[in-house]
Amino acid sequence: MEVLQESILKVVTYFDIFQYPLTAEEIRCFTDSPCSAEQLEYLLQELLRDEIIFKTQDFYTLHKNSSLGAKRIKENTAAKKQLSRAKKIGKFLTSFPFIKGIAISGSLSKQVAKEDSDIDFFIITKANRLWLSKIFFTSFIKLASLVGFEKWFCLNYIIDETSLEVPEKNIFTATEIITLIPLHDPLLFNKFFEANNWIYNFFPNHGALKVAAEETSIILPRRIIEWMLNNKQGDKIDDKLMKYFRKRWEKLTSQNRFMRSGFQIGTVMAEKHFCRPYPEHFQQKILDIYQEKLEALKTTLRVAI
Repeated sequence: MEVLQESILKVVTYFDIFQYPLTAEEIRCFTDSPCSAEQLEYLLQELLRDEIIFKTQDFYTLHKNSSLGAKRIKENTAAKKQLSRAKKIGKFLTSFPFIKGIAISGSLSKQVAKEDSDIDFFIITKANRLWLSKIFFTSFIKLASLVGFEKWFCLNYIIDETSLEVPEKNIFTATEIITLIPLHDPLLFNKFFEANNWIYNFFPNHGALKVAAEETSIILPRRIIEWMLNNKQGDKIDDKLMKYFRKRWEKLTSQNRFMRSGFQIGTVMAEKHFCRPYPEHFQQKILDIYQEKLEALKTTLRVAI
């Protein structure tokens, strides 16, 4: 089996974890070997002929299951509605102190949604003010939960502008980064993508990311709050909040409770310049499943993938 065919199978296998069939162009964008559209089409036809992969509508998958195509179309349609809402929420988030860069992340950034889906955001804050930013946001979430809106405001990854490079470099993080949809502060997100240009080692066929985010317009109340906390006292408060959240999450982790997504509550790293899930939990779970699927496929086809 050719290297490029193996690369195609890796892509289809990874997205099969999420029961998400792909178009030919999507497969090309996510392959880890350079290829042209013509090469891809030829190899896809070979894989279809040998019934290694299957086609449902315009999508390719590991399974001979026509419902996967219908499922994807339904989720893409729901995502269009959610994206419109997420963009409005993103604009609202610019009113929170110290938030600078805002992007849509998670499943919605991959054009996938259900009627009750959460809306996940990737946030970049002002340097050394991540935890102050988070406490303002957390306080708002408490209020939003009273009317059932908390699922629209999920911060699944927060960094400050001094910690732009993502340390874990694997297919999971590369996919999450390259599918981000920046909403605000294009200059900052250009710096973020430059700091993480290692993602093109995983996806050499993916075009350079072009940020179409809006400039952040800072309202007066935010300016006043930031001015009041732009001092040594603000530094101390930020440090204390970091310690508070760290202690709180350690307690939640010990309770061994899980969200409906399978994420263990409390397994979050609380450091000065970032707040993100521990990679050995959800991220590693996905990587383990991916490896298991590759091993199963390798055994079936008797090839090295």
